[in-house]
Amino acid sequence: MELHAEIQEVENKAYEKRLKLDEKYDLEAQEKEIAVCEMTKLTRGLFYYRRSKIIDTIPCFWLTAFLGHYALGVLLSEEDQMIFRFLKSVNVEDTEGGECGYIITFNFATNPYFENESLAKKLVYTDEGVEICGCIVNWKDGIVATSGNQQAKRGYAADGDTSFFTLFFERDDALKGVFDEVANVIINDLWPNAVKYYVNGNFTDEEEVAIEEDCQYLLSCCEELRI
Repeated sequence: MELHAEIQEVENKAYEKRLKLDEKYDLEAQEKEIAVCEMTKLTRGLFYYRRSKIIDTIPCFWLTAFLGHYALGVLLSEEDQMIFRFLKSVNVEDTEGGECGYIITFNFATNPYFENESLAKKLVYTDEGVEICGCIVNWKDGIVATSGNQQAKRGYAADGDTSFFTLFFERDDALKGVFDEVANVIINDLWPNAVKYYVNGNFTDEEEVAIEEDCQYLLSCCEELRI
């Protein structure tokens, strides 16, 4: 009995040592991973900064890029396109503070549509899903939009449809916990491939088929949100 107790004590001490070693190596691995991620973010940030300086010299770059995108272009009404002419830059950044997510920011020149200098949307990925935080578009007097069947002065509408800006930036209540397909396309496709969509590059037959399927799916998601 005494021997069994001694064996148990030795095993417990060995187990505690293994735990400490595991914690040490896990911490070191995490620190290395964080360092690599930070370096990658820095390098990527410098690349996009250089690109932004070139884009700044091109009139209506982001309007042209959006219209050249196989799925995003069809979401813009004629009125939305007029607003896009005042869009100076688009930026996609990683969230800070250990969160896993992105912040999409549209920066605007002074325009006759709304007071905001920038519109931002934050997406944070959690075990429960996607947490989405939008912003209020401060529409100027006389600018009218529809939200469902009701009209309100703080939104902008074309032919009875809710504006892209109201739909994308303000509908966080309807989208909370749901994967936002439009934001996903901006983050993973338009943002890194903006120049390609600006020049509206050619696609292979296989790419066109895949694009058509993606486009139909995205449009169906957006139609559900417009209701």
